[in-house]
Amino acid sequence: MRLDTAGDFRDAASYCTFDAQSLDPRAVCFDGAAFDGRYIYFVPLHANTVLRFDTKADFDARESWQTYDAGSALGMGPCVGAVYDGQFLYFVPFGHSTVVRYDTRGPFTERAHWCAHDAATTPGLDPAGFKGGFFDGRYIYFVPFRGEVSSGSDKSPFHGNYLRYDTATPFTDSRSWTAHDAGFTDGLHTTAFTAGATDGRYLYAAPWRGDQDDGHMHGRILRYDTVGSNGSFSLRYCDYGHNGGLCAAVPGASFIINTTDGPFGVSANSMLDPGWHHVAGVYDGRCIRLFVDGVLVGERAAKGMIQQNDTAITIGHIAGGAARFRGEIREVRISNVAHDDEWIGSCYQSLARG
Repeated sequence: MRLDTAGDFRDAASYCTFDAQSLDPRAVCFDGAAFDGRYIYFVPLHANTVLRFDTKADFDARESWQTYDAGSALGMGPCVGAVYDGQFLYFVPFGHSTVVRYDTRGPFTERAHWCAHDAATTPGLDPAGFKGGFFDGRYIYFVPFRGEVSSGSDKSPFHGNYLRYDTATPFTDSRSWTAHDAGFTDGLHTTAFTAGATDGRYLYAAPWRGDQDDGHMHGRILRYDTVGSNGSFSLRYCDYGHNGGLCAAVPGASFIINTTDGPFGVSANSMLDPGWHHVAGVYDGRCIRLFVDGVLVGERAAKGMIQQNDTAITIGHIAGGAARFRGEIREVRISNVAHDDEWIGSCYQSLARG
C-alpha cells in the first residue's frame, strides 16, 4: 500500500495498492524496506524473495516491479530490515548468520551482483541473529536480537552481540567483521533489541524482550557512541539515514555537528534535483541551520562548543567508507565565523553566475 503524503491523509484517493503476489507467488511477508534514491526494496521475512519497486515508474504497472529469489540463489534466510551504504544493500539476518548483499549499481536479477557471507565465522559472535541495523558512514552495524541455540542447551537464544562490518574492506573476508558482546552493560542485562535510531553520532537500540524479565518486555535502551570526540561536523549532500534499518528514511541534504553537549542535526527532508547545488551548514552556538541553493531549509536550537580534535577532514566520503559522493565538487569552504542568511544567499548567487 502506498500513501501520497502530499494528499489528504483521510482521503481514500491518497492511497493505492499493488498485489505483489500477482507478480510472483513468493512475493509475500516482508519485514522492513529500504530506499536507494530510486528503488524501494522490500525485505523478505518468509519466502526469501526480495521485491523491488521503481519509484520513477507507474505504481500500478507490473513492469514497475521485480522479484529476486535470493533464497535459492544465495541461501538467504529470513531477514528483518536492510541497510544501504550508498552502493550496497545489506539484508539483516533474522535468527541466523547469513548476511546477503546486493550491489545496487548492477541489474537486480543478475546473480553476479549478489553475494553472501556467513558471519558465524566472526570471532566472538555466539549466537547470531539480528533485527535491523545502522550505517554510520563507514561501518554497518547489525542490532542484536536472538539466534539459534542447539537442542538441549540451557543457553538463552536472546543475546547482546553487536556485529559490525567495515565497508572499506572485502565483504567475504572474515577479517572485515568484528563482534562485541554488549549483553551486560552498566550493570544491566542488555539483550534482545528491535532496530532503533541514530542521531548522527549515537546508535540507540530499541528494547524488546529477553529471558531475564519473565516473558515481559524490557526498557533497557542500549546506546553506542560511534564518534566520541573524533569528529566535529558532517555536511551531507544526501543522507538516506535508515534509522534502525527497518524503514526507508526521507532522503535529502543534512548537517550534523558534534558538540560538548552532544550531537545536533538538521535535514532538508527532500531530494535534490539532478544538477549543481550549493549546500551550506551554519552553527552560531545557539542554532544550527541548513541552506540549499541559498535558501534556509531547516533549523533547530543547539548548544555547546564544537568538539576539537586532530581527525582529518574528508571530502566526498565519510571516514574512508562506502558512502562516497558520486559527482563533481566544485568548491569547499570552511569558515571560522557563523555567516548570516544574506551572506549565504549572495555566496550561492555568485557561484551560480560563475
